Amino acid sequence: MYGRQLDVAFVKENGEALVVVNHLNFPNTYQCRGTFERFSGTECDKLTLYIYNLSAAIRGDLALGGYTTIVVRWGYADEGEILGDLFLGNIQRLIYQKVDEVTTQVVIYVYDTGEFKATSFFSGTYANGINFYQIAEEIGRQGKEEGNIETIQLSEKLKDYAVYGSKSMFGPSDEMLNEVAEESGLVYQKANNSLLILSPDEIVNQSEITVFSVYDEETGRVESRSGMIGIPKLTDTGLELECLINTKIMVYSLIQINNSVVSIEQEGAIPTAEYGAALDPDGIYVVTQISGEFNNTGDEAKMNISAVARSVFVDMYNSESDVENQTV
Repeated sequence: MYGRQLDVAFVKENGEALVVVNHLNFPNTYQCRGTFERFSGTECDKLTLYIYNLSAAIRGDLALGGYTTIVVRWGYADEGEILGDLFLGNIQRLIYQKVDEVTTQVVIYVYDTGEFKATSFFSGTYANGINFYQIAEEIGRQGKEEGNIETIQLSEKLKDYAVYGSKSMFGPSDEMLNEVAEESGLVYQKANNSLLILSPDEIVNQSEITVFSVYDEETGRVESRSGMIGIPKLTDTGLELECLINTKIMVYSLIQINNSVVSIEQEGAIPTAEYGAALDPDGIYVVTQISGEFNNTGDEAKMNISAVARSVFVDMYNSESDVENQTV
């Protein structure tokens, strides 16, 4: 994973794009840096982007041209020209600043709202027997423009849960989808302008796992295969890991680490049975939060990952589900 590649594009609702950072033109492209955060649940994923010394013409186009979405793509030269989506989101604010006599910067604040507008609200009342899959579809249609819900993935297991008596719902669309997921014991996620509701089983049984370290029994060494930085540690709240940016890793992705390299940094130095505070027997963990910083200037670029043991992840959600709504 070497030779970082970064692209940044602004996109209008009709699909027209303006590329302002292009790795193919490096070093003759605008310098850029940014920070991002990804969360589980309904908290919006956030991106703050800084682009330096944009021309007056481009600044004017960005301010008045009707661009609503930003796309940040990331990759490495040794992996070819295949870049992955690092962040897609809705532009919330754009600020022009003069740093010094020769440097200006445009600061862009971006939220990944899963294609829901920040003002999208849902209201509905449902009678006894209406299943949660139907409700989730209706929330998706009302919250997205033109009723397009192609980027919302719904678990078939939502059909196993239905309204008992009657149910009224009112509030932000993504919070209503999260409520449906929680009452069904499922997991709600927003990532790169898409939404999904999946069961914990579907998450922990996914086939793609990012392997951060492999133990070679012959040499007795642990080899880093995916850009791990430093030593991962187990704290009272879960596993903490630092690595190079990898666009394949999202919240609820699976990662694998040989437990022999994990530093135990819990009170009393004894892994407990509390959720998130135990080593997984197979070294497989579910990502719960990500933060990172990136740039095309040669400065430090990395991700910080928080994760919990796969072996306890399912229990975290099963214990919170509302079994009263399950159909027989």
